[in-house]
Amino acid sequence: MRPLFIAAALALAPMAAFTTLAPAVAAEPTPKDSGGVTVSQLRGIVEGLGYDTTDVDDAETPSFEFMISDSGLDIHVLAQESESTNYIWLKLSFEKLKPGQNDATFLEQTAQAQPAHFFLYDDGTLGMAVAVENRSITPSIVQRGIDILVNGAVTTKDSWLTD
Repeated sequence: MRPLFIAAALALAPMAAFTTLAPAVAAEPTPKDSGGVTVSQLRGIVEGLGYDTTDVDDAETPSFEFMISDSGLDIHVLAQESESTNYIWLKLSFEKLKPGQNDATFLEQTAQAQPAHFFLYDDGTLGMAVAVENRSITPSIVQRGIDILVNGAVTTKDSWLTD
């Protein structure tokens, strides 16, 4: 029996070498603060809150998105961790500003949306974001951040909503 065991081990040994050749999956950064979460853990929390998540193809920043329907709007929320891991960013994108549309309007509207705020993406797309400190994260803290962002979008929809 012992020779069969040794023969089986020798036969399988070359296969074990192939597993070490598989590409390594990049590890998520470890949050610096106590109770902070990685993007994967955040995704688990968001899914636990009842939202369906989808991957976002972003090689630089691990992220995912989910949709919320509120006040007749389908709002797509992007969730990602800041590079420093100190914050969780919840973001929306609307549309590019139209010719003649004054971006100062959105600075004024930020007062209604606070602590969420408007910003412009690099390509000129109007966005809204809220930062959640990545420490002592619980589902209720994540839900509160989502609610702040969605409420900010809904209360300012007359400024950004197109025809």
